[in-house]
Amino acid sequence: MGAGSLRVDAARAVQKLRDYQLPEPAMWILELIRAAVILGADAIRVEGDADDVRIVWSGPVPEVEDLTQLLDELVNPVSTAERRHLRLMATAVNTALGLSPRYIDVFVCSGGAAERVRFTPSILAVDEDDPLVGATGLRSLSASSVERPVGAPEDGVLVHLRRPPSLGMLATVLAGTEPAELRLVRQSCDDSRVPISIGGAVLTRERSERDILRVPLGTSPSDFMALLRVDARPRWARPATLEASEAGVLLASHAISLPLRAFGPVPIRISVDADRLPTNASRSEVRRDEAPIAEAEAAAVKTLGRLVEHLARELGPDPAQDWDDRARGELLRSTFALIASAVALGDFRTQIPALLEGPLEGLADLPLLRDAFGDPTTLRRLGTEVRRGAFVYRGAEPLPEELKPWLVDLIWIPAGDPAEELLDESAVEDPSGRIIGARESLTALQCYSKHAAHSGRVPAEPGQWLMVPLRELSGPATRVHSDGAIAYLTELDGELCLAGGRPG
Repeated sequence: MGAGSLRVDAARAVQKLRDYQLPEPAMWILELIRAAVILGADAIRVEGDADDVRIVWSGPVPEVEDLTQLLDELVNPVSTAERRHLRLMATAVNTALGLSPRYIDVFVCSGGAAERVRFTPSILAVDEDDPLVGATGLRSLSASSVERPVGAPEDGVLVHLRRPPSLGMLATVLAGTEPAELRLVRQSCDDSRVPISIGGAVLTRERSERDILRVPLGTSPSDFMALLRVDARPRWARPATLEASEAGVLLASHAISLPLRAFGPVPIRISVDADRLPTNASRSEVRRDEAPIAEAEAAAVKTLGRLVEHLARELGPDPAQDWDDRARGELLRSTFALIASAVALGDFRTQIPALLEGPLEGLADLPLLRDAFGDPTTLRRLGTEVRRGAFVYRGAEPLPEELKPWLVDLIWIPAGDPAEELLDESAVEDPSGRIIGARESLTALQCYSKHAAHSGRVPAEPGQWLMVPLRELSGPATRVHSDGAIAYLTELDGELCLAGGRPG
């Protein structure tokens, strides 16, 4: 079937066009953004309300004659890379017609002048009495010179979809929500190659709000692995995510396994972008066994180590970029979320040795945590200390340094601290009793210290049978019991006296 065949067998062509409509009609706007990017747009603007959606881009424009035969691109088996933008525009318009709009206007602006091609659902109607002559609307598509619309660029394109009155439109007005197309743009264009202005925000790869740290994937200049901000991570337990974009617009995503234990949401994503991806006919699924997806999955395994190395440097004393207190707090929270994703339920400290055997070992010696007295401590140290239980101090202020001899193993994670990501609240033990005991021990020690020093010798009295220096007692320690607690004292200076019975 060659070019122009749309006019030869209209009935068959119209059915083919319906087959080429995307399964989710609102996705028409994403195909149009891809077309703009591939055509060479330097800026894109998307706006809309309950009954109108507009997409505007400045930059190169398609030939007007091509627009009057735009839908031919979908039934023409010979589609070259040079006409890729037209095929994407055709898919967009064809899918949008499935929404039964009042019209779709495509304005081409050049040097201040404008021409318009209008598409309506009637162009896909077939004359049932004479199907071979049907689809008269397709044959009558033409361009007309018009005034440049308000908001259209001097040189560029404006596409305007106008909806008819409907209950759905009324629901959008009453709810005060965005049309589905704008929500899709926000969800799918975070890695846009071209800045997209939408509702006061600008979407672009360089200004992604989801990523806090990136490293190149090494497959192409645009591909990367990113550590996500905590509020952007998946909400359920799953491995890392690979997002496949076409012309900077998300097309599909899937879970990808990394050499990392995954008991919770892994705050890592891999972004892959290409001009064209291998997909099924409905463009709902990307083939993972072909380039560039297969190469990206293989590279991701090696890139994880480089991400951890980069993260360790940024958390260390000599980071490559400047972090203010707020940004560093976010980086720390994402770091703890990454560690927490590899931790099963329970006290995270008991699982540190297993964590340090994997790709997260590069974080082991960083002073990421604090003890109960505000002093920095590391994961490696916590993993080697003998603990008395899953005690975590949650107070707003650090404990007095004087209590440290009794609470040396206690860590401090106040409310709102990034390290909260590590906690399984059901496994955390309240250290209040231990803190009270430490204060009592401190008080007792202070009282004892007020007494005058003495020689540590038992005064000689009648009836004493045996006098032995404590240092000569056998065994590694002398065990002293006090209030149910046991202290091991290895360096005592004093005497033990065995005295005979006293009369009476």
